[in-house]
Amino acid sequence: QDMFNAAIREFINFKTTAVILFILVSFLVLVLGLFWPKSYVTSTLLYADVSNIIQPLLKGRAEVTVIDRSEQAREVIYTRRIMEDVAKKTGLITDITPLEEHEQIINDLRSKTKVISEAKNYFRIEYSNSTADKSFEVANALVNVFIEDSSRQKREESYGAFKFIDAQVQTYKGQLELAEKNLKDVKAGNLDG
Repeated sequence: QDMFNAAIREFINFKTTAVILFILVSFLVLVLGLFWPKSYVTSTLLYADVSNIIQPLLKGRAEVTVIDRSEQAREVIYTRRIMEDVAKKTGLITDITPLEEHEQIINDLRSKTKVISEAKNYFRIEYSNSTADKSFEVANALVNVFIEDSSRQKREESYGAFKFIDAQVQTYKGQLELAEKNLKDVKAGNLDG
């Protein structure tokens, strides 16, 4: 109680100094706010599909490995191929950009991009930039390129599964034809029965 009363008395005695100090601190914060570099962050939440094209075919026969797709997505997004595609789509890399600058631009993209695991198979892609439009444009390009790449991988996986199944069918067909031929030969050789 005594300390509080003493502080009030000191404030009343030095009120002009306290007001001037308050104005100076407020003005300093305002100036810092005006000149502090602005940063805009654009983020999006994605779901990593965990379905596997072969899983329904192997149900009950073999175990399919469970993979954390959000971690896998992080690895894919940070690859040079994805970053370079994003840089080209957003105009950061053009046909006239020197090759020496490509690596610097890609590293800059990587440093401003964050891939954060949210929950099981959910992840967030964040991109920060000094302009709001560029932040949105690059984040949008990141998502689009990632989805296109995932779609391409799914098509390749489906085609690979189709080729595998087709090869298995052809193998079984050949075995069946050979078994039928052997059966015919046995029947032809044993007419007595």
